[in-house]
Amino acid sequence: MLNKNTRLKKEIGRRFKQFRQAIKKSQQKLAHELKVGQTTISSIEMGKSFPRIGIQNYLNIHYHLNLNWLLTGKGEMIIPMGKGSKTAELPQLDDSDSSVESYEELFTLMRIPVIEQIILAKLAEVKIIAEEEIKAFFEET
Repeated sequence: MLNKNTRLKKEIGRRFKQFRQAIKKSQQKLAHELKVGQTTISSIEMGKSFPRIGIQNYLNIHYHLNLNWLLTGKGEMIIPMGKGSKTAELPQLDDSDSSVESYEELFTLMRIPVIEQIILAKLAEVKIIAEEEIKAFFEET
């Protein structure tokens, strides 16, 4: 029986391959574009490693890869960009889940270094986007 971490790597690897095929890139071409070895792409797709944060960010920015879909399988593979938007939509919590279960799942996922990096990167991104609101909030308190 596979442990959760191994299963997660395999699921993410399967979705990563599905995305690569959807953008019609060979492993070699994608590796060249990402400035990594083809073995890196192969390792991700075979579920031996997680895609590094830099790879995920690049694919999100250049191909609008929905990182929520990549990591959880929820939502669409590609998120259409709105006019003037610099990033894909952030994943939304499903209202049907109890908040306790959602937080427990989030904390479990945070134990995986690459997911922790993604969450921290998205928080930094939100901080930049909402800088004025954050400044106003702290001025009021």
